[in-house]
Parts: sequence; structure tokens; C-alpha cells
Amino acid sequence: MPKVDDSLLQLFEKLAKWLNLSENAAPVLAALLYEKYRTGQRLSAKELSKRTGYSRASIGTIMSELVSTGIVTGKRDSHQVGRGRRRVLYGIDGDVSMLFLAGVGQMVRRLEVIKHDIAQLHDEVKGEHALGTMLSDLHVKVDDSIQCLTSLDIFRTA
Repeated sequence: MPKVDDSLLQLFEKLAKWLNLSENAAPVLAALLYEKYRTGQRLSAKELSKRTGYSRASIGTIMSELVSTGIVTGKRDSHQVGRGRRRVLYGIDGDVSMLFLAGVGQMVRRLEVIKHDIAQLHDEVKGEHALGTMLSDLHVKVDDSIQCLTSLDIFRTA
């Protein structure tokens, strides 16, 4: 990958933050996405280390984070010859909309937690009418937001 200029790196830092990823994930995401558009190929931890300047250990930590979110997948290199365990090649499956789907999915999960917390709090304040009404309204609005987000076309095409 050519040297990533500051503005592109800042864009991927914003994207990583929106996806609730560590800031260190930004250059790795940029390298993986660039390689996908450039060649359609996946990258090994060694190649990612070389392109980002991160140590192999740091790449391992970042890849664990990215794989756990479902944004990145790892597949064993079936073309590798020789003894030992085959290296893992990392890539982003699907197109760039998958990143946005992951971000919207994160938002939905956060709203679900808030909705649950509102319901629990509502049960605790049964005697206080104004507070109960406020929490009921809040619950409805959070539920409406969840319904709105999950009705987006991006969820139907995934």
C-alpha cells in the first residue's frame, strides 16, 4: 500500500471510532480495504505488520478485535507449502457497505442495552408517575429508533 496520507488515516480513525474499535485498528482496516480494492487479495499478519509498521504481536491483537466484530475474516492459506501451520490470511468479505452495516449494528446493540436499562428502571419507580411516564416515553422512542435502524436497506441486502 502506498504511504497513507494523514487525511486518509484520519478518515479511518473516525471509522474505527464509529465502529467502537481501537484507534490502532484504523491503519489495519485501511490496508485491508485498500488491498481488497487493489487486488481482491487477503493479507497475512506479516504483510500487515510491514504495511502498518506495527509489531506482529500488535497485529495479532488488532486482528482478534477485528475478527471478533465480524468485519474481518481470517482464512488459512491453502496455497502455502512446507511444514508447519499454514498462515492466516485476513480480509474484508463483502463490500464497503459491510463496514457501515457493522456500525449500524453496533448502534442497535447499544440501543437494546439502553432499552433494557430503561425497562429495569421503570420497574423500580412504579410509584412515581412523572418519572414512570418519562421512562415509558423514552422506552418508546428508543424502540422506534431501533425499528428505524433495522428497517434500513443496508440490513436487507446483508
